[in-house]
Amino acid sequence: MPEQKNRSPRQQQQAIKPLIEDIIPECLNGQMRKIAMDFVAYLRANKMKPMWQGLNTWGAKDKGIVLYSIMLHVGKGYYGRVGDLPSWGITLNPIHMNTYEGRIVHEGLQNFILDNVFYCVHSGRSDSSGEGCNPNKRCAGGRDRTILGKELKALCGCRSLTWVWDPDNAAIHGIKRLLELEQKARNENSKNQSKRA
Repeated sequence: MPEQKNRSPRQQQQAIKPLIEDIIPECLNGQMRKIAMDFVAYLRANKMKPMWQGLNTWGAKDKGIVLYSIMLHVGKGYYGRVGDLPSWGITLNPIHMNTYEGRIVHEGLQNFILDNVFYCVHSGRSDSSGEGCNPNKRCAGGRDRTILGKELKALCGCRSLTWVWDPDNAAIHGIKRLLELEQKARNENSKNQSKRA
């Protein structure tokens, strides 16, 4: 037991790799807890099982590449956020979004994506302040990208494109649909690569 006390929270979690469902009740209350638990149940039912990735962080890979991550609040400086810190967040990694941009627009999800892009905290933007993700600031300034026909400047180059903080049911609906579209695009891309080989 004394050995357990000397371990950091990350080391303790690394030793047991807890299920996210076991940690959610420690971090979230009320409606937020219900939304998170329902979302995790959806992920499991749809073959996107959340696996432990790090301190209070779970996610899934699809075709060997991160599909999403879920972070439960871990304290001050949480991924560059200051002020009122979120209780939890979901990142999406849409690497094949260009193949389903038409669906995104048709289904009215473009504003959901554009409203939740993650800007570089070292860019000097007023909407991106905090400690940042890279203490050496190698990524300072971010990168410019065209997303859904809109040129965005100073996006974070270290993290996923889209971060959704404290999602409500409407946001979860959008996240589910985007995960489905991305998963389908990855499957189609994999099949196409197999045909070429």
